[in-house]
Amino acid sequence: MLSSCGTSGFLEHSSTLYGTPTSALQDEKSTSVELANQFNKLFDKLSHVDVGSPPPACYLADYVAERMSTAVNEMFGKHAPEVLVVDDLSANALAGPKRIRIRRDACFTDKDIMQLIHHEAYIHVATSLNGIAQINVIAVTEISAMIPGFIFILWLQKHLTRDFNHGMLKRVGAYGARKPIIVCIFDMIRSKC
Repeated sequence: MLSSCGTSGFLEHSSTLYGTPTSALQDEKSTSVELANQFNKLFDKLSHVDVGSPPPACYLADYVAERMSTAVNEMFGKHAPEVLVVDDLSANALAGPKRIRIRRDACFTDKDIMQLIHHEAYIHVATSLNGIAQINVIAVTEISAMIPGFIFILWLQKHLTRDFNHGMLKRVGAYGARKPIIVCIFDMIRSKC
């Protein structure tokens, strides 16, 4: 894919690896675009409902950083990224494997805080750490095994959320887990779920 960036070959390779919005999903009947259209119809039916205004954004970046730091330390232990409050950032928050940055002048609601923890830490950081671990695995394999292994990793990351959420909810529920699914994936890797 990388060698075909900017060409029609990129779409061809991407479609082969990941499918398209009109490709059949795991049930071999539904497609992503059909499901999106169903959601649009449902939301259109609810568009007249007044749910009130959102709560005021009143939590400052330092407080969010404290909560985020606690969450990532609990989740990732010695691999937890540093959480920083910074002055210059185009988004409210940005995450990588070594640090999560939160913009100093941003204000957040309590729901924003939980969303940031789940998205920045449990998605971006977990995916980055997983990628680093996969690179270490691939580095010790023969060169001929690298490409199939890499394609498998891409396929696994694509299907992880969809298949895991569908098929493993019973396993997670059997342990009485009240954690987000991505947390349980990480815990299962560490043999805790």
